[in-house]
Amino acid sequence: MKKLLYICSPCRGNDGNYEHNIAMAQEYCQLVMLTLPDYIPIAPHVYFTQFLDDTNEAQRTIGMDAGIELLSRCDGMLVFYMQNPSAGMRRELKYAKEHNIPIMDAAEVFKELPDLLPAAAPLLREAHPAAMDEIMAQFQKQFDPAAAPGFMRSAT
Repeated sequence: MKKLLYICSPCRGNDGNYEHNIAMAQEYCQLVMLTLPDYIPIAPHVYFTQFLDDTNEAQRTIGMDAGIELLSRCDGMLVFYMQNPSAGMRRELKYAKEHNIPIMDAAEVFKELPDLLPAAAPLLREAHPAAMDEIMAQFQKQFDPAAAPGFMRSAT
């Protein structure tokens, strides 16, 4: 059975570029789907913004609370922009830490593939299957406490 991987990335973000941040979150989900076949990305800000108004504080709160509920059901969290999290991301990270949900920095997960773009992922898998397999193995090891008992369960 595939594992659920919570995608933690800006929605409103520190830059206020809402549309760009949603588009990037879609690309992060695609990146996970194309490079980490044992995981299903969960990005509430991609989904809930389709029918909730993020500029309406009451609806934003409903969406954020629903996102935390989804996070509670995930096997791990993959964080984009770990070094500069938005307010919403900080809330998600705090919840993950408090509930021992494994947290991974996306920059670390994908550091072996410079300039990796979702559209290039299938080509990279074909051209560099060993590298992609190694990334998958490292990723699985880091999200499996039995395989890696020392795995950090909170962001630094």
